[in-house]
Amino acid sequence: MNHETENVIGRVEQLYVADALDGTIIRPWWFASVELDDPVPEWIERGRGVSWSYFPLQAQDVNGSQRIVRAIVDEISILSPGVKARDRLARVVTLSESVGPRLVRRNVGRVLGVC
Repeated sequence: MNHETENVIGRVEQLYVADALDGTIIRPWWFASVELDDPVPEWIERGRGVSWSYFPLQAQDVNGSQRIVRAIVDEISILSPGVKARDRLARVVTLSESVGPRLVRRNVGRVLGVC
């Protein structure tokens, strides 16, 4: 994907796993909670594709595909219009304003805008 490390637009605050619908099956999916810098680019919207950059630490071959068992997330890119995510379900799920203080670990990673 077009991950541009000089175009940082926010910070990853938290990574977590939750069940999500994948077609007709509920599976565990990784989610990221991020804080975007102000002003938020106008093209960022719900449903916009995202892409994660990571360093695999452990992988398995499963029916000819590589399954990542352990990895370190380097950054997450929010993809601009015209750039498609490799996985159709990798997308911005919600956008909301921050409300009050939160207990999160700061500087977990970078959020990149991709043009």
